[in-house]
Amino acid sequence: MAEFFASAFWTGFLWPLIVMVAQSVLLLVVLLIAIAYILLADRKIWAAVQIRRGPNVVGPWAWPSRIVSWPVLLLPTGRLSCVCSRRSSKDRPRAQA
Repeated sequence: MAEFFASAFWTGFLWPLIVMVAQSVLLLVVLLIAIAYILLADRKIWAAVQIRRGPNVVGPWAWPSRIVSWPVLLLPTGRLSCVCSRRSSKDRPRAQA
């Protein structure tokens, strides 16, 4: 067995190949772990950006937005789109009876 480890095949070809494969696998694992942590940080940042502020955070200053949003909630979608459209009533096509 000692003769095999002293041979030119082991020292010149096989051992450097094993070292290169081990280094490549180690580099791949490190890169995959780094990318996983970068993605985790990215998702946490975007989740924090999109978080909704509740009434316990906003406090008493949230009541004007609630009052303003009531007409939007009460109007049907079709009427709201008519109220909000930029075209005048003369430009809208009329229904054929």
